[in-house]
Amino acid sequence: MDDVEPVEFAPGLKFPPVLGVHTLTDFVRFQPHSEAPEPIVPPAIRRRDVTIYACPTCETRYHGQQWCHDCNQPCTRVGLGGLCPHCAEPVALTDLIDTPPAAPNC
Repeated sequence: MDDVEPVEFAPGLKFPPVLGVHTLTDFVRFQPHSEAPEPIVPPAIRRRDVTIYACPTCETRYHGQQWCHDCNQPCTRVGLGGLCPHCAEPVALTDLIDTPPAAPNC
């Protein structure tokens, strides 16, 4: 291959000869490609950590806790939510948005 002339695809555009390369498209196809960057994936969040629960007996609300320690019984899920930035009380999104609760899938 030392005595082979470089391939000229256009005036002034010469590339070294490569086996099986006859056009510029072939040349580009044979070039090594850079690796795609790793996608940035946010850390997983447990659904329980962003859910508000309420005790059916004493109506106390809990953020991320499914058990009422005062009544010693399980709580029911109110919906997604978090702590109020002003009073640090658990607040569900359904409390903030004026929509009726969804019917359970039976």
